[in-house]
Amino acid sequence: MTKYKLKKIHIIRGHENRTRNKEFMMLRIGDFSENELSYHYFQIPSDAVIDVYFQMEDKLSILRVMFGMQEKQFYVQLFTYDHTTLRYKEEIIDEQMKSSPIFSKLLQNIHIYGSNHFSFITTKNMKNREN
Repeated sequence: MTKYKLKKIHIIRGHENRTRNKEFMMLRIGDFSENELSYHYFQIPSDAVIDVYFQMEDKLSILRVMFGMQEKQFYVQLFTYDHTTLRYKEEIIDEQMKSSPIFSKLLQNIHIYGSNHFSFITTKNMKNREN
């Protein structure tokens, strides 16, 4: 099973919004290391863009998850270390990785709590509640 370890979180805010916005939300991120799920909690501004990096167990791949709070945009990128150039290069996330339970669980464990409570990823069961 592939493990993802939270490596870094970066909060990006526009210069004009640094002093005006006093609203904060709680961000909960889960990572999988040592065969268990661990949660990390962060207080974030409600107008921020959040950039999260997870290191995969091979330590040669980095999964980047970036999302904007106001725009409700969500991006996922995969970077793999290239030994010939000694740099990380962007890779396409293949179907096997997208469909893996651990990848889905990692994305489903990103939650935002506050006045605008939401989650970017929903499960199939949550989508079909009316049925």
